[in-house]
Amino acid sequence: MKIKSTLDQWLVLKAVLEQGGFAQAAEYLHRSQSTISYTLAQLQSQLDVKILETKGRKAVLTPIGQILYHRANLLLENIKSIENIAKKTTQDWPAEISIVLDDPFPRQALANALKTFSLLGHTRVQIYEESLSGALERLEKGTADIVITFQAPKGHVEFCQIQIVQIAVAHIDHPLHHLGHTLRLNDLRNYTQLIVRDSAELTSVNKDWVDAPHCWTVASSYLALGLLQEGTGFAWMPVNHLLHQRKLLKALPLAHAQTRRFFLNALYGKKTPPNQATLAFAKCLEEAVREYHQQLNYQVSLIINAI
Repeated sequence: MKIKSTLDQWLVLKAVLEQGGFAQAAEYLHRSQSTISYTLAQLQSQLDVKILETKGRKAVLTPIGQILYHRANLLLENIKSIENIAKKTTQDWPAEISIVLDDPFPRQALANALKTFSLLGHTRVQIYEESLSGALERLEKGTADIVITFQAPKGHVEFCQIQIVQIAVAHIDHPLHHLGHTLRLNDLRNYTQLIVRDSAELTSVNKDWVDAPHCWTVASSYLALGLLQEGTGFAWMPVNHLLHQRKLLKALPLAHAQTRRFFLNALYGKKTPPNQATLAFAKCLEEAVREYHQQLNYQVSLIINAI
């Protein structure tokens, strides 16, 4: 397929329109006015269409010229974007970064960070989800740019902490909601608890932190959430997973320890200095986490006070 017009011709047209005329475009592009006129005459001749017409002393777009210029302008913006990507790649800005998240990390904070980061360029982001020591195992392999895990081993730089609040919940029709009294932790031992499996290949901490004689183990908190919605068992769930589930799920009326709080640590995943894209995403993540923390206590009260 032969292309009849050139990018340079469209750039000249853009300059004429934005600078206000042929003379101004010639000065802006450091070319002679006759060169500007010839370039646009060639463009119209090659396309066999009239793009410009004169009104008074001013060159304006014809109706078809308006359509063509709009399309060409989008093309020029895309070319500029491509060149910016190439420039960033040569300035320690890689084409791709990888992020490892621990399962409870708030999804809204992730979405907000990604939205802000997307404005900085077209960098691909690979996102992996692990649970418990699975994220730590990824950190030890040193293959991810950012790792969010419940531990912060020496040798890795931490750039932010994320507070996670878990609440014990069950379906509104679950028997635990109808015992007629506030619950103690021992009351829960007679009912099925859903827990998230440790995704680590070499080590597992499930046996160390779960003391539930009746438990079903699932791959993620979102799978647990789906089972809870169907009335199966109870679980300690991150509060950020529960905000849109208040019609189906309800906090258990525990007499004590209604919440469990802990921190996740956001770390640079490699021991070498992070590249510019990783640093930029870290800043986006910090801001998103700050917004999440500002709303956290209010979100906890929404769930707890619904008892």
